[in-house]
Amino acid sequence: ELLEMRLQGLLAAPGGAVDALEHRPLLISPPVRARHAQEPEMAEFDPEHWILKKAEFTKPYSMCVAQFLRSRSGLSRAHAACKVATLGDESAVGILERGVREDSFWGAAAEAAKALGSIRTQGAFLALKRLLKVPHPKVRRAVVEALAHFPMSETASILKPVSVKDPSLNVQAEALQVLGTLKDSRWIPYLAKALKRSSYWDLLACGALKGLANTQHPKALPFLRQASKAPMSYPARSVSIRALGRLASISPDTVDLLAITLESDDDRILLITIQTLAILRDVRAIAPLKKLKARHPDSRIKVSVTEALARITGEAID
Repeated sequence: ELLEMRLQGLLAAPGGAVDALEHRPLLISPPVRARHAQEPEMAEFDPEHWILKKAEFTKPYSMCVAQFLRSRSGLSRAHAACKVATLGDESAVGILERGVREDSFWGAAAEAAKALGSIRTQGAFLALKRLLKVPHPKVRRAVVEALAHFPMSETASILKPVSVKDPSLNVQAEALQVLGTLKDSRWIPYLAKALKRSSYWDLLACGALKGLANTQHPKALPFLRQASKAPMSYPARSVSIRALGRLASISPDTVDLLAITLESDDDRILLITIQTLAILRDVRAIAPLKKLKARHPDSRIKVSVTEALARITGEAID
């Protein structure tokens, strides 16, 4: 209504559009605001996220529930899911479970599943268990991811068949990854066995490697070291190299192993290794990085090495 009044004012003003282009001030009457007999059931601010902003819109819990269940915007429903979870009781669990099952937008349903995981009650766990059969694979993957908040033996018994039988490779890979977050070393042999399973772009092997890294157990290190070398595929090697960087605190020889990896002929592997060494900031990496910079002809590699050395030494880049 306000925009319509402004347009009418522009057209009626002397000079019309010319005055608008010259940025002349325009005085119009304020919009008429209707009075409601009762407070609205739902209130949304920029539901489609058109405005670049950082804002916190505080409103009653009932409005958050209404937004989650009835908003016309999928983004708005997804945003409301975490607000619904803040109550943390059985009613919130029921509302979120309903959203996972019924929402037409998979993104909102996935956010509802993750919100269920954040509640961390027995009721939320049982709801996620029931939701493992929802039709959309991206929603099932979010359900599996949410189960990582429940590190107990029952979770493992649920995820093991999912890691083999789910129709989606991405869901199977997510289940393997979450098995590692349970921090139970008894699952290391199972995850190591999954490394041999063939799949598109080595999705299952990568999921198993991430699961091994998530255990944060020394017994997982030999499998990660082996997977970081040829002839393993590029996806598996890249996941392993990053995982070894994360576990450097329990693996003193990680820098030496990555230094050997710098002799690879695959530039993609080189870039990932350089980035990992930069994150570690270990001075033992300086010499092999300088050697790589001197011998390699590719400018991308040279620039990446220069940035890594600056991060390790703390010196400014020339």
